[in-house]
Amino acid sequence: MTQGREGLGGLLALRLQDEFGAELPADTDGNDATGGVFGADLDGSLTMRDVILVKKGGKVKASKPDSGNFDTRYEPEVGGIMIPVDRGWTSVEAKVKGNKRTKGAKFRFVNTHLEAFSSDLALAQAVQVACAEQETGRDTFEYCFPENRDQPLAAGDFRARPRQRA
Repeated sequence: MTQGREGLGGLLALRLQDEFGAELPADTDGNDATGGVFGADLDGSLTMRDVILVKKGGKVKASKPDSGNFDTRYEPEVGGIMIPVDRGWTSVEAKVKGNKRTKGAKFRFVNTHLEAFSSDLALAQAVQVACAEQETGRDTFEYCFPENRDQPLAAGDFRARPRQRA
């Protein structure tokens, strides 16, 4: 996890949550007889992260960054080796600057990318980010969306299809 990283063209990476990262063989044609070990046609590298970017000098001020990994994760077997694929979430307290007539709106911003290869895991992760206990012992829903705070705003890849009810 990295916090407060600059050098992104006027953006500040307020919270960066490291998740899955690996270099693995890939069997792109589905034929074990072609390619190298386990039919691998190429050697691929993948790094996954969740990040919240804030524009420096912008109208939104963010504080209290937090992040975590889900308890449930996809664990495919590659060549007899179990590969744990971590996914997680990031969050910040945010406030939009107001003017003399208006007060700034406050909200909790949560970002996530749910599991792509299992609907059951994606659902469990969605439930966890909405209401399950984190390893810290706090209730994520109450932490991210407590009654005494203004409206929550969640963003991310929620694995929903067009016109599908979330």
